[in-house]
Amino acid sequence: MNRRAFTLIELLVVIAIIAILAAILFPVFAQAKLAAKKTAALSNVKQIATASNMYLSDSDDMYAEAVSGGCTNDATAVNKLWSALMYPYTKNRDIYKDPTDGQAWAGFRYASSLALPEVGAKPYDTPCGTSGTAGNRGDLRAATLGLNRQFFSYYICGTDTGQIGCRLPIWEPAPNAGACAAYFTNASSIDSAASFVLLAPTTPDCGSAQTSYVSSAVDPMNAKGGWSSISSRQGDGASLAFADGHAKFIKASADSQLATIAGNPNFRLGAFQNRGAVRRRLQGTATSSNGTLNCVNHNPAKLQWSAFVAMPGENAALDTLCNAN
Repeated sequence: MNRRAFTLIELLVVIAIIAILAAILFPVFAQAKLAAKKTAALSNVKQIATASNMYLSDSDDMYAEAVSGGCTNDATAVNKLWSALMYPYTKNRDIYKDPTDGQAWAGFRYASSLALPEVGAKPYDTPCGTSGTAGNRGDLRAATLGLNRQFFSYYICGTDTGQIGCRLPIWEPAPNAGACAAYFTNASSIDSAASFVLLAPTTPDCGSAQTSYVSSAVDPMNAKGGWSSISSRQGDGASLAFADGHAKFIKASADSQLATIAGNPNFRLGAFQNRGAVRRRLQGTATSSNGTLNCVNHNPAKLQWSAFVAMPGENAALDTLCNAN
């Protein structure tokens, strides 16, 4: 019996079909993989938000600080970031890593040169290496999830500071803005737990003074070089966790004007951000004294980032400032 072999043309046709199918399916597989990671990221921040509420019940309704011990001058002595304070309520180190990030690092310490046995952290075990400031601040720079920067004691908006839009006298229980003491946020000061942001994915960068253990709605997204930038690596948006314990993916979109100012084609503007504040931040004109940093609650998604500054409609001067794109 004669066996007919494939001709060269037939083989080429089969190879071409396989190549076409691969070109069609590989992006689908990549999208499915990203979707799975995004689902895991959403689950992670939801679990941490639940842990935060458990922490509240044990702490007289006071939220954890971003850096335990008050000002960063005293932080090494305690050497615990917000994540280390939440860890006893989760007992799971991996949920503090954003799976959509390549290194997916969980930062727990202010000084990475020191071990933190309760979370299994060893000296200099971060992606930032062992040399100089980068090595010692590896957990700060390499973290892929950030607590809302409201909980960082240096960002104070008190009615006694002369800033535009401040609504509360001062953070409690600190007696004055200059004290290097613990600053806590009482849950009762939050207008709506369902819209108050706790956590967001951040942009790590070992090569600069990045502070990716906290997240800022004023800093430009995806920026490196000493920011607290939220990241859109989860697919043009970010998985945010809220004070009531739920989590939600909020979209971000391209903005060509701001991308040009930023010099970053990967720039995105989140629906949870105030465009004018981000623009001024990029231009170096956003400060606490002129009130631009207090525009965090003025955003299309109607989310609250700070309990200490006015909500839309509460302060006419701040409304005017924040409505200028």
